Amino acid sequence: MTHPMPTQIDIVSHAGTTRETVARVLAQMVEAGIVERRSKTVYIRDKERLDALADVVSPDNEEELSR
Repeated sequence: MTHPMPTQIDIVSHAGTTRETVARVLAQMVEAGIVERRSKTVYIRDKERLDALADVVSPDNEEELSR
């Protein structure tokens, strides 16, 4: 659980992406059941899948992703 949930602008500044991308990816994670949003709180429902996503997009894998 994360409360209060960081704003999309906060996430953008840390991730170096756009607000639209943050909104889209968060919506995809909600739809996939990885996280749940309620009010100003985000609940992690599937930590293993969230960890797997983080591993795929980590800077350590940047070269692999650009192929």
